[in-house]
Amino acid sequence: TSTIMGQKMSKEQYIVKHYKLAIEEMNKFGVPASITLAQGLLETNNGNSDLASLANNHFGIKCKKEWTGPTYTKDDDAPNECFRKYNAAEESYRDHSIFLKSSARYAKLFTYDIQDYRSWAYGLKEAGYATNPKYPQILIQNIEELRLYQYDSYGMEMMKQPVQLNQTTPTDSTPKTEINKSSSTKNSKTDDIPPFHNLKYVLVDKNFNLDDISKKYGLPKKDLLQINECENEQMIQKGQNFFLERKLRESTTTEIHEAKPGESIYDISQLYGIKVESLRKLNKIENWEQPQVGEVVFLKNIRNSYMKTRTFFEIQKEREAIEADKLAEKTVKATNTIFEPNEVKLQGEMKNIIHFVSPKETIFSLSKKYNCKPSEIVEWNNLGDDPLYVGQKLIFFPSN
Repeated sequence: TSTIMGQKMSKEQYIVKHYKLAIEEMNKFGVPASITLAQGLLETNNGNSDLASLANNHFGIKCKKEWTGPTYTKDDDAPNECFRKYNAAEESYRDHSIFLKSSARYAKLFTYDIQDYRSWAYGLKEAGYATNPKYPQILIQNIEELRLYQYDSYGMEMMKQPVQLNQTTPTDSTPKTEINKSSSTKNSKTDDIPPFHNLKYVLVDKNFNLDDISKKYGLPKKDLLQINECENEQMIQKGQNFFLERKLRESTTTEIHEAKPGESIYDISQLYGIKVESLRKLNKIENWEQPQVGEVVFLKNIRNSYMKTRTFFEIQKEREAIEADKLAEKTVKATNTIFEPNEVKLQGEMKNIIHFVSPKETIFSLSKKYNCKPSEIVEWNNLGDDPLYVGQKLIFFPSN
C-alpha cells in the first residue's frame, strides 16, 4: 500500500520496510544495498507512487522487448509508456538486481567496490539508467543524509559470516572465558543474530542464580542489578544477557536492530549491552515509548526523524500471544493432531502446508518454494505490510 495509517510513507518508513530486501540482493548479486534503497526511494517517491502501490514496481523498469509478464501503463518520458508489473515488492527488487547484472550496459558498475556508492551512482547515470541529469547527486544525497551506507557495511558483515544468522559464533573480540556462554548456548532472544558487544556477561538460563553469580565473580548483587538496570531480581528474564560490567553508550560494531514482537527497548538494551537511556536518546523516544514492531532501532548514530512507537501494554499483549502460540504448539505436538512444521496434511481436497519462517525467507522466496503467488500467501495468512519474522507461522494451500 502507498500509505501507512492513512498517511503517506516517509523515507525512513520505506527504508525500514525494505532494507532487508536490499541487503539480500546485495549478498546475492553484488548491488550495493545503499544504491538499491536510494533508487527505490527516488523512483517511488518514498513508496507512495502509483507505480509502486499499483504495480509493485520500485525501480521504474520499463517493459522492454524481453518482458513477458504483466504490465502497467503510465505517462513518463512519453505518453502511455509500458512498465513492468509485479505481484510483490520482492519480485521488483529481484528483477532490479537481474536487470543490472545481466545487461552489458551496466557491467562496468560491478568493477567498482561494493561500498563505493558514489561510483555506482554516477555509473548508473552514465549507463543510461535515468534521464535526470542530477540523478547521481540525488542518490548520493539520500545515501548520506539517511546513512544508507550503513546497510552496505551491515551486508558486508553478513557476507563474511559462513553460517546462518541463527547461529551464534565466537569472534576475535568475544571473551574467551567461561563467562561468555553464547557460542554454545542457544538464546531465544538472539537466535537470529550473533552477539555484537564486547562486554562480559552470562546467559540467564534455568540454572541462573544471582547469589551464585555474585559470589563467583566477586560483585555485590546491588551492583549487578544496577549494571543491568534492574530494580529487582524479578526483572531478570530467562534468555536475556546479564552483564558483569557497565553497559555502553553506543554499539561499537553494529548500527541497527529491527524491533521484534514482544521486544521492549530494555530487551534491546540487554541484547547489545547498551544503556537504556542512551538508546532512547539515539532514537528520540520518551520513557513511556517503545519501538513499533518492524522499526529500525539505531544503536550507534542519532536517527534523523521520529520513529513509530507503541506502549509497554501492547508489548505485554504481544508476549501473551507469543506464549499462547508456544503453548498451542506444544499441545499440538503432544496430541499429534497437526504435523510438525513444514509438513503436509490433507484438508478436504486441498493440501494444507504449515510453515515456520526461517532466517532470510521472504514472501517471494516462499512463493517459489510452494508454487503459489505472493498475493495468495498474503491472503491465506491475512498479512499486512509488516515484513515476515523468524518463527512466524504461515499456512499454504498450493495448487500442486
